[in-house]
Amino acid sequence: YGVAIGNGAGEINQKATSVAVGAGSGRTTLGDGVTAIGSSAGNTNMGAEATAIGLSAGHTNMGVGCVAVGSNAGFNTQNTYAVAVGTAAGYQLQQQNAVAIGHDAGLTFQGAYSIALGAGAGNFNQAANSISINASGGTVNPTVPGCFIRPIRGIAHGIGVGVMFYDGNEVTYSTT
Repeated sequence: YGVAIGNGAGEINQKATSVAVGAGSGRTTLGDGVTAIGSSAGNTNMGAEATAIGLSAGHTNMGVGCVAVGSNAGFNTQNTYAVAVGTAAGYQLQQQNAVAIGHDAGLTFQGAYSIALGAGAGNFNQAANSISINASGGTVNPTVPGCFIRPIRGIAHGIGVGVMFYDGNEVTYSTT
C-alpha cells in the first residue's frame, strides 16, 4: 500500500508506490510513483511519476511525469511532462512539455513545448513552441512561435534604430 497521511489523503485508488501527505492530497486515482504533498495537492487523477507539492498544486488531472510546485501550480490539467513552479504557475490547461516558472507564469493555456520564465510570462494563451521571458512587472503573451523578452534596454549605439546589439554581457537595441 502507498503512504497516505491526512484526512481523505489517498482515499480512492492509490497505487502502492505513491505518497499522499496532507488533507485531501492524492484523494482519487494516484498513479505509480506519484508524490502529492500539501492540502489538496494532486487531489484527482495524477498520472504515473507526477509530483505535486503545495496547497492545491496539481489539483486535477496531472499527466505522466508532470511537476507542480507552489500553491495552485498546475491546478487544473497539466499534460504529459509539463512543469509548473511558482504560485499559480501553469494554473490551467498547461500543454505537454511546457515549462512555467514564476508567479502566474503560463497561467491560462500554455502551449505545448513552450517556456514561460518570470512573473506574468506567457500568462494567457501562450503559443506552442514559444519562449516568454518577463521581468517587466507586466505580462508577455506570445501568440505565435518565437522568443519574446521584456524588457530589453534601448541605447544610442548609432547602428540603426531597432537593431539588436550584444556586448558580451547584455542584449540591447539601438535607438539611433
